[in-house]
Amino acid sequence: MGVTLAELTADHFSPLIGETLTFERPAPAAGSEPARMKLLEVKRHKASVAIRREPFSLFFAMKHQEPLGDGLHRFVHPGFEPSDLLISRVTAPKYEALDPEGMYYEAVFG
Repeated sequence: MGVTLAELTADHFSPLIGETLTFERPAPAAGSEPARMKLLEVKRHKASVAIRREPFSLFFAMKHQEPLGDGLHRFVHPGFEPSDLLISRVTAPKYEALDPEGMYYEAVFG
């Protein structure tokens, strides 16, 4: 068994920066191709005593695919248990300046 959603930390994702990760689309989009997104950044956020793990976020770029729809997207990767993540489309001025055709997404873990 791989790392579970509850166990995930920024350290699990930092070595994956630059890799293309796969996400299965939610049930209404079943049958469509999985989303493949390049992991651009892993950001650590200020920890709080009320939160058990250090909060962090993952920042992705996607091109030449259908945009992500609403709902949870299942992260599928060797070494990790499949996990449903809420991934939101965001604006990314520093990346959009370099690649205006890209779509940018973020997943936040608290």
